[in-house]
This record gives sequence, C-alpha cells and structure tokens, in this order.
Amino acid sequence: MIIFTIVFGGISSLLFKIGYSLIGVMVFFFFLSLVLLFAFRVRYYAQSLKVEVEKEGILGHLFSYLSLPFLNLGFILSRGLAQINVFTVLLDLLIEAPLKNMIELFEEWIGFIREKRQEVIEVPE
Repeated sequence: MIIFTIVFGGISSLLFKIGYSLIGVMVFFFFLSLVLLFAFRVRYYAQSLKVEVEKEGILGHLFSYLSLPFLNLGFILSRGLAQINVFTVLLDLLIEAPLKNMIELFEEWIGFIREKRQEVIEVPE
C-alpha cells in the first residue's frame, strides 16, 4: 500500500504540475497499467522460451518493484474488461450503429419518395 501511494501519488502530482486534468491522469494510469501488464506477460513468455536465463540488474529490480502497482491495477482492469466483450461493443459502435442509421435514413427516403409519388399520381377533382 505504501509503494502504491508513493508511485501513484508521485506520478499524479507530476502530471498535475504539467497540466493534466483528473480525467487525463486517470486515462494515463488506465492505459499505462494495461500496456505494462501486457508487456510483462509477453516478456514472461519470451523469457520462458530462452534456454539461458539472464540475471536482472539493480535497475531491473527497481523497475519491477516500482511497476508492481501498475501491474496490479492492470490485472484488475483486464479482469474487469474480460467480462465486457470489447469486440462486441466495438463492432456495435463501428458497424451496427452506423448501419442502423443508414437503414433508417434509407427508409425515411423511401417514405418521402412514396409521398411525392402519391402527390403526383393523385388526380385533382
């Protein structure tokens, strides 16, 4: 908890001094946490394929130690995002919603054309 407070508090204060808003800081932490989590997962699987194990230096240990709060947050976020089917939401926003709007517009256009055709075809008495 102490490391979490120091890391997130320090980075937050730095980002606020630079001029980030609260939403900007939250988005920064969101993406940084997910990117670090996936990078560490890829690195872990790549390291497991190596025959010879490399020893980690002091900077590597320090980076691993300071990135633990981000990895924990990334794990929580990825577990939560796994429950939401991101591809379904993405496809709905990118394909289904515009398609529905185009179909609705097309139906309105057909209705307009039918009305105009009825006006032309009607015989005045």
